[in-house]
Amino acid sequence: MPTRPTHTRRDALRAGAAAALAGATLAPAALARPTRSARIRTRHTSAHPNHAHNLIFMVADGMSHGTLTLADLAIRKTTGQRCAWMRLWDRPGVRRALQDTASADSIVTDSAAAASAWGIGERTNNGAVNFTPDNREPEPFLVTAKAHGKATALVTTTTVTHATPAGFIANVPDRGMEREIAEQIQQRGVDIVLGGGLKFFPQTTLELRDAHLVKDRHALAAAPPGLARPLLGLFAESHVGYVVERPENQPTLEDMTRAALDRLQTSDAGFVLQIEGGRVDHAAHDNDAAAMLAEQLEFDRTIQLLADWSADRDDTLVIVTTDHGNANPGITVYGRDGERGLDRLMAGRTAFETMLAAAREEGGGPDMLDRLCLQVAQHRGIEFGAREKQILTMALNGTPIDPFAPQNNSTSLLGSLLANHYGVAFLSPNHTSDHVECTAFGPGSQDMPPYLLNTDLHGMVLRALDMVPH
Repeated sequence: MPTRPTHTRRDALRAGAAAALAGATLAPAALARPTRSARIRTRHTSAHPNHAHNLIFMVADGMSHGTLTLADLAIRKTTGQRCAWMRLWDRPGVRRALQDTASADSIVTDSAAAASAWGIGERTNNGAVNFTPDNREPEPFLVTAKAHGKATALVTTTTVTHATPAGFIANVPDRGMEREIAEQIQQRGVDIVLGGGLKFFPQTTLELRDAHLVKDRHALAAAPPGLARPLLGLFAESHVGYVVERPENQPTLEDMTRAALDRLQTSDAGFVLQIEGGRVDHAAHDNDAAAMLAEQLEFDRTIQLLADWSADRDDTLVIVTTDHGNANPGITVYGRDGERGLDRLMAGRTAFETMLAAAREEGGGPDMLDRLCLQVAQHRGIEFGAREKQILTMALNGTPIDPFAPQNNSTSLLGSLLANHYGVAFLSPNHTSDHVECTAFGPGSQDMPPYLLNTDLHGMVLRALDMVPH
């Protein structure tokens, strides 16, 4: 493999939108669940009660504890019950842990190193995908699963070649090698791949396998059932759109998860499914509380889908976690202001980067300030005051506003200004070193201790599925 310098890359392609709580998407067709007799026929029967037939590994990329809290507050406010993630904790046998997220060269990881810790059970440098500091390329987890006859799937709202899905299947020294990752996804025989990233799949890559390619939501719904042919769904040139800005022809994370489960559950040998709510991370990088909340709410709805699907099964290990914190958001005002801010947050529309791009379309100068304020008023329902406009003017003229240098960027500036209205402040536009939430249930989950390293999950799932690298 060619050697390229490893580097840490914060890929925030920041187009998209904040979401209302329930999302403004079409209602997908219900997942066709097998009859009781069909479930009995396909359920794994093992002499070892701690062995799982299937694995579902869910990742809310870049989710700080504050992000989970915001989603829970929003769901409690509108439904009167806790978020689906927290309701999992009430299920018998569910385990919880704090997970250490460091990489080989940093206490603050990036997504490539974090996913590699799960994928190979070793820590890599930031930016590397299953490519160790001493230039080894251990076998990624989905390759092992495939060698044991299991069906495999990657589902994400980012490009399917992004750091987190890549960490389960690819070996490259640099996460930016997304065309090479696309080739490896095809060559290594992943059965179902759903997300964005069409631009990384040239025709030569698409011809590597006889996959059924779909490019929109309706084509996904009409795709052939079963696993006779690989299913490749590429629904955007880059990332799938943010939730409320997402075009109606793009599927939701729930749509993609249903489509994957409907096919995977026909595998006699079991399956491994990785699901990523990837744009939680992108919105957190932008300090865009409304967009971030919407992405987390979509992820939570997908947790509920999985909770319902697995409710009467005893053959599937489910892990729900995140790879690292990002920006550490939280409501930080007292009294009724916090609740009023949460209402405004849930009503937000259009992501920061989209509003900034619209404001810049006609060039800079004083008119740009007016255009940006108009965007915020139209899409967030917030009118900036004189002092806020003065701060914006200074920033647009290149004057540093925040003493903390990383915060002096346009999206973090908007995030700080809107914190006066939402009550949600951010620590920075970067990942953090915080320990993160990890929840597991099903066969093998009993091996998860209350505190673990990210690398520990690799061995845990290998033992649960009774697999060894080949």
